[in-house]
Amino acid sequence: MDTICKVILAFLVVINSSSIRAKEEDSVDFSVMPQICIVAKMGQNCSIKITATWSSKVALDVCLLHNKQKEHCWLNQTQGQVNMTLNVNKATVLALTNSDNEVVASANIIINAAAPSRYRRRLRAAWSFF
Repeated sequence: MDTICKVILAFLVVINSSSIRAKEEDSVDFSVMPQICIVAKMGQNCSIKITATWSSKVALDVCLLHNKQKEHCWLNQTQGQVNMTLNVNKATVLALTNSDNEVVASANIIINAAAPSRYRRRLRAAWSFF
C-alpha cells in the first residue's frame, strides 16, 4: 500500500512538472516602442509610429489587435515585427491574440499632454518670512 502511494505521488509530480514546462514554452515576449505619445493638450489626436515585436519558443498563429480590430497576423511563426502608424486620442491597448482569440500578451499606449496644467503649485508656503 505504501509503495502504491509513492508511485502515485511520483506520477503526479511528473505530470505537474511537465504542465509547468509547457506553460513556460507557451510564454510570449511582446514589446511596443514607443509607448508614450505627446500631444499639445489632452483630447487632441496623436499620430504615433510604433514598432511591435514579439517572440516565442514555439511556433504560434497570432494576430495583433488594436481596438479589437486585426492589424497584422503571423501564421506558424516563432517571432514577428511590424511597423505601423496609429492615430489615437486616448490611452489604448495593443493585444496579441492566438488562434482561439485568447490574449497572450498586451501593451499600453499612453497619451501625455505637453501643455502645463492651468494652476501651478506654490513653491513656498504663504506664511514664509523670506
